[in-house]
Amino acid sequence: MADQLSESHISATAVAVAYFRHVESGRADALISDKLAWPLVEATGLGPDLLRLPEENVRRVIDGIAVRTRYIDEAVEDAVAAGIRQIVIVASGLDARAFRLDLPPDTTVFDIDLEPVQELKRMVIEDHPRAKLWQPVVADLKQDWVAALREAAFDASIPALWICEGILYYLTEDESERLMRSITAASVPGSRISGDHRGKGTLLPGQHQVVAKRVADAGYEFQSIVDDPTIWLAEHGWASDSVTTVREHALRHGRDLGYDEQRGSEIGWLYTAHR
Repeated sequence: MADQLSESHISATAVAVAYFRHVESGRADALISDKLAWPLVEATGLGPDLLRLPEENVRRVIDGIAVRTRYIDEAVEDAVAAGIRQIVIVASGLDARAFRLDLPPDTTVFDIDLEPVQELKRMVIEDHPRAKLWQPVVADLKQDWVAALREAAFDASIPALWICEGILYYLTEDESERLMRSITAASVPGSRISGDHRGKGTLLPGQHQVVAKRVADAGYEFQSIVDDPTIWLAEHGWASDSVTTVREHALRHGRDLGYDEQRGSEIGWLYTAHR
């Protein structure tokens, strides 16, 4: 299999992340439970070891993915508890939140990605009892994806929760800015956003450079960072409710990611904010 899969296939990173969720789900002290992760990986016909990371890095990446997933899962749960019934997952990959979280029956999860991703997910979840909550939106983020979202019955007049997980740092600074501007323009007061981003520490020498290099070798180079998510979010019209680093949040869950992190040189950010 070629390292970089074409746009007509499922990306290597999407498959790898789903596999990591599968591994985490099997732990006795698992932070998440994703029973669809392996069926989705299996349906791609690809092996799980797509990024071929050293074992030491694999353990750290799995912990990081687990912590990130748990953080955003909690943001979803908080949003629906506050009455939000529209969840928009931007560049969802093999995400399965519509099926694995206990969401109210009147919730709609708008799942934005390319056609091959959506077709694969349809095949796997066709008979799932929560499939009615899932609204796939076939769109390319470099085109008019907001129009496609509205055609799928997204209501821009009521609040929504936007999830930007594992996407912004694969975009250039300009692409990332355009995406955030589009999200803000489609959000009324009371809307929320949650996701992750890379920090300045990503660019410094360290263990994380092994991961960054392997991701780049596979054709998915980290292309943008943020120094301070609170400022970055405010510039786009969002007030931060929670900003932390992946390392800090991992330690709260008893997971040591195996690297130090200096203030001003953060490696990975997690954030939740409201409009």
